[in-house]
Amino acid sequence: MSKIKFSKYLVLISIFTFIAIFFSVVSQSYNNLIKSTAEIENNPLIRSVSPDLDLNVLNEIEKRQELSSPSLDVNNLNEVENKIEPVL
Repeated sequence: MSKIKFSKYLVLISIFTFIAIFFSVVSQSYNNLIKSTAEIENNPLIRSVSPDLDLNVLNEIEKRQELSSPSLDVNNLNEVENKIEPVL
């Protein structure tokens, strides 16, 4: 059986290629990690909520008047229907 001989040049190129790919993957992973962290810090929609209640707002809500819905008088429905003119 004959032995397969690798040239030193081929081994050297493969080692440098492996190192370059390794650092490329590590660099891209680190950039993705930093990018996602920066997006969270800059996004105004993602922020912590304060558990403290503002009592002034609650007092303003209590002062508001409730809107009452107009009550329908069933007896007057026939009169309302008679007053409506048909449109042709």
